[in-house]
This record gives sequence, C-alpha cells and structure tokens, in this order.
Amino acid sequence: MTNILLYDTGDVRDELNEPIGIELIAAHLLRDLPGEVSVDIKWFPFDHDSLDPLQYDIIGVGIHINGMEVFEHLHRLCRESGFRGPIVAGNSVPTFGWEALLNRYPDLLCMIGEGEDAWTALVREYQKEHPDYSRVPNLAWMEQGRPVTTPRAVCDMRGYLPPLRPFHPQLRQRRGIARIEASRGCSWNRCSFCGADHKYNHTGWRPIPLDTVLEQLTELSRLGLTTVYFCDEDFIGGDSARFSELVERIRMKMKQGGISPDMNFFVSVRPTDLLRESNRKAIRRFMDCGLKELFVGLESGCEAQLKRYCKCTTVKTNALAIERLRELEKDGLAIDIGFIFFDDLMTPDDIEENIRFIEAHGLSSLASSLIKPLRIQPFTESLARAAGVRANEFLLDDLMYPYRFADDTVERVWRTYSELELESAAHRLQSVYRRELSSDAERETAARNLKELRALQFSALKDIAACLIRREISETQLKSRLDAVLSRAGRLLETAFTHVSLIE
Repeated sequence: MTNILLYDTGDVRDELNEPIGIELIAAHLLRDLPGEVSVDIKWFPFDHDSLDPLQYDIIGVGIHINGMEVFEHLHRLCRESGFRGPIVAGNSVPTFGWEALLNRYPDLLCMIGEGEDAWTALVREYQKEHPDYSRVPNLAWMEQGRPVTTPRAVCDMRGYLPPLRPFHPQLRQRRGIARIEASRGCSWNRCSFCGADHKYNHTGWRPIPLDTVLEQLTELSRLGLTTVYFCDEDFIGGDSARFSELVERIRMKMKQGGISPDMNFFVSVRPTDLLRESNRKAIRRFMDCGLKELFVGLESGCEAQLKRYCKCTTVKTNALAIERLRELEKDGLAIDIGFIFFDDLMTPDDIEENIRFIEAHGLSSLASSLIKPLRIQPFTESLARAAGVRANEFLLDDLMYPYRFADDTVERVWRTYSELELESAAHRLQSVYRRELSSDAERETAARNLKELRALQFSALKDIAACLIRREISETQLKSRLDAVLSRAGRLLETAFTHVSLIE
C-alpha cells in the first residue's frame, strides 16, 4: 500500500476557496489504483498542526500564488522529520514558476499543468523497484544541477472524473466557496497576458460532459453547498447551444428537486458572448434558476491597450457588451468586470482614455477591481514583448516579474496610487461579498460596502491624474484629497463588518 498525502496551501485573501485540484487528483488515484493507495487530503489552515510526514510515502503539495510560506513550513517539517520520499509540487506556482522553484528546492518534483493522469503515472513508477520518472508526463526536476522536463499531456475531458468533496463541513461552517468545472481552457486563447495556453498545453477550450456537470451540481446540493463558483476560464466557450442546454437541464433538475432552488451560481464569460442574442436569452433563463453574478473580462477601455493585450474586442465592442450587461443588471444580475488598467507600455493618454471610458459607462459604481496593473508572468506573450522587466528579480510567490513603466509619468501615477494600499482593504471586503451569506440582504450590504470603496479608489486615481498628468491641482491639494479618501476608507472598513454577521 502506498500512502499519499495531498496538501493544499490555501488562499491568503481571507477566502475559503475549495481546493478542487487535490480533490480531483485524489479521486483519480483512488479510481485508477484501487487497493494500492491510501490518500489523505489536508487543507491549510484546517490541518496545519496535525501533520506527521513519516506516515506517508509520497507527499503532494498544491502551491497557490502567495502560498510559499505555507509550503516552506511543510517542506521544512518533512526534512526535519527525516522524510525521504518524493515531494511533488503542483498547482499555479510549479506550473508557471517551476524553474525558479527547483532552483530554490532542488529535491522537488514539479507537476506542470494538469495533474490527474500524471499523478497516476507517477505513483505507478514509484511502486516499481527502479522508478523512471521520465515516463511520467508534465514533470520537471533537477538532475545533476540542471532542470529536466518530460513531455506535456492533458486529460481527456470526455472521461472527466468529479472531485472528492471531503471539505464540505468546513465550507458550510465557514461559508466557503464551492468550486466546479464545466470546461477547461479558452476558445479565444490568444490574450497576451494569459497563461492558460501554457497551463493547458495549447489545447484551447475543452468541455466537460453535461451529464457530469449535472451530477456534480446534484452532489453539491445534497451536501448543502449552495454558493457555487464555476472556475472555467470561458464558461460558454463559443458553444451557445451547449450553454442553453446546460441552463435548461439545471432548470429541470431544480424543478424535479435534484438541485436546491437556493443554489447560487457565479460564472465567467467573454465580452463577445454578450453580443449574441441567444446567449443573452440563455443568461436570462439562467437568472431564473440561480445565476447571481457574471464576470466579464473587458480588461481595458483604451484601443491601444486592447491591441497590446491581443483581446478579441475593441473599445466599441466592449461598450456594446457593457450595454448588454446593464440590461441584465436592471433585472437583478450582479456584474463583475475584469480590468487591467495599467500595463508596462502605457502612456498618460492611455490613462486618460481609460478614465473617460470608466466614467462614460459608470463602471466605478460596480464592486469590480478596476485599477490593477498588468501581471507579467512566465510563459506569456506579455513577457516576451516586455521591455522594462527585471528578469533577475522574478517574484516566485507572486508569480510575476517586477517592471518599470516605460513612461515616467505613468510610473509616478501608479506609485502614488499603489502607496495608498486601497486594494488590500478592498480584498477584505470582497472576501465577505464572495462568501456564502445567509440572506440576499446580507449580500446586498456587503456589495454596497465594496462598491463604496471601489468608488473611493477611482476618485483617488482621478485626483492623481488631475495633479500629475493634467496639472489641474497642486501636490498639496492632491495630498489633502488623498488623505480624505483614506479617512473615508478607514471609516468604511470599521463599520462594514458590523453589518455582516460572519460565522467563523
């Protein structure tokens, strides 16, 4: 019997996101190697102090962005205890930062991309008298001081095996976020900043059979989990007929009692999806059976920036998508916008264009994070074309390269804004908004608090632009206005949590 530990480093943003990665791998191992393996699944912070590495033959660790501190603690515990088996690192950090991770921890095996089939192959090799890990896909390790990688492979979604759900008691008790997949990858798959093409080995969009999706929703409902986030990069995937069928089957399952009518769904779609009438009709039907929020990655309101991002849209199509979103919002759908305001090649004119776009379409009234910088990460086109990247300062824990903006004024605008640290305050409020809340009134209060803070963030950015770009106000006036923003933000945070009853 091979004893395996799968450990997830958790989320540092005060959110309890179900660790679906290790749950999927566990399900595959138990199916593929029946009677040959025992699998223990642990999730930080719930199992942080109850770990004895010597109980296991293989230890797998899912390392999320900003999860290195938890991983380092576990790695140290393994080595101090005398554990000598393989330590296999997977999830975001090893997938995109495997080379830096191996330079720091040369005793690891890194899993790149999808791990379900690769883990089965790895355990089968481990069980042999003379394991040969070069037969295992998606692996990287150090050999004689140099990195070695094996060929990439992806899973066949037609045989998708649903994850185990061992953490449903913690998710219910702590109002965590249940996660589910209906597909993997993206039908566009060309955005310069996105790593999905590397993660999924250039395979585009792959749907999961609808029967399997419905089975999972029925299981989540049975477990009492009613806040469900589809973690698909591209929920519709350009297949409007499939989307419409899924919605209809969810509606029927609810009518038959297989899925709770209290279930709430959160999904992500592309802006161009909203331009198709058939999709909008299906979205409205979905709203009648639990769709609560739609995330749409607009990313910019500046034409030059959209071209740099290689988006499938223009400013005009983004504006049309917003019009369609507003129509849905009037009927009760919450909307969330993806927006990468700053990028390394931005000009002051680009800043002004984005500000005008946000104002023209009233986006600052949303709960969305609109004032983010581009994250330049490995295996993306953005890295290949970037000029100001400090490649020798790669931030492994953040999975990004630091950079200086090409334009000095843009650099100063960003530095002035980021020093306010308003985004970290917004993350605290967002963690409340995204939880499973006990009533619509509670969710509306959480949304209102977050929207108020987002408006303060945009107000601060406009003041900074007025001072540093247009020279309409003095630096003394700017300081006074920013101090007022910080004071209002502090009062908002003080009162926000008293209006939302959290069950910890």
